[in-house]
Amino acid sequence: MLLPLTVTTESGPERQGVSAEELAALLAGLGGQGDHFVSARHTSPPAASGGWLRVLRAGSGPFELEREEAPGDGDGGGAVAGGPGERRTARVETAREAAALFSSWAAGEDGWDAGIRWQPVDHATPQLSPHVREEAEELARELVHAGFDGRTQIAADLLTVLGEGRSEPRGPSAAEARGITDQVWDARLAEQREWPETTEADRVERAFEAMAGAGVTARMHFQCCMPCAVGAVEDERAEGEDGFAFFHVQDTDAAVEGRGLFISFGSYDGDPAREALIADRVTEALRHEGLPVHTVGDPEGIIHLHPLRWRKRLPTEAPAGR
Repeated sequence: MLLPLTVTTESGPERQGVSAEELAALLAGLGGQGDHFVSARHTSPPAASGGWLRVLRAGSGPFELEREEAPGDGDGGGAVAGGPGERRTARVETAREAAALFSSWAAGEDGWDAGIRWQPVDHATPQLSPHVREEAEELARELVHAGFDGRTQIAADLLTVLGEGRSEPRGPSAAEARGITDQVWDARLAEQREWPETTEADRVERAFEAMAGAGVTARMHFQCCMPCAVGAVEDERAEGEDGFAFFHVQDTDAAVEGRGLFISFGSYDGDPAREALIADRVTEALRHEGLPVHTVGDPEGIIHLHPLRWRKRLPTEAPAGR
């Protein structure tokens, strides 16, 4: 049986009439690249639920519902008071919930939205577009999974990178950035509970502590890139240190993406004998922790830890804005 709907999606042409099963499949696929919304209007609007209904989803986030009242439309069980033409928004967590609501709405069932807490859309502050939300979630995931920054810093980075206050498309507000950060952070905390007692990232940290005790300036997640790290590492040099080892932010990003961790090292005076000594200290510290050490580069001066699963425990910090 086909539902009396005209359905539009981001990923395909307009459809006249769909089955409940087809609608459920469309909703379950939301969140992927180029597939962020399903919008429908009645071919012949039932009196109980006219207007239109839209479901939006970015990435693996919740399902955002949006509806607009038709003339004469009354409130459902959970709707807030409002007149014809007013847009309202709500949220559900699963595709099954979204599909059940859509089907009940399509059939014009009384109380189809019972238990749903609708809120009027603030027209002065448009909703964050699915594309920008997905971009923000991806960036938050990279920063959270790196494991070095707290929630407050990550939320601030989202605002800096995505442009708070830009108009087209609108960047996240401070509240939205905090909310996205907290969502990703809390999911990572849940993953941490299933991790082994010691992870590869723990072993890397212990190896760097050992290097620091052996006359090496050892820095993790240091500067944004290789040129900046090379230019700044000597400023970190303490008395008695004759060499350095570091990985920079882009190296951390590679580790998060599953491409292993690159560690750069060398001596401050460039003497070949001292270079070899620093190489021995660095590789010994890493191998002592059971890490897979591969030297790369010509001349050698970079170590690649691969394969490596980057699972760094999050720093202890109160949630941003809480």
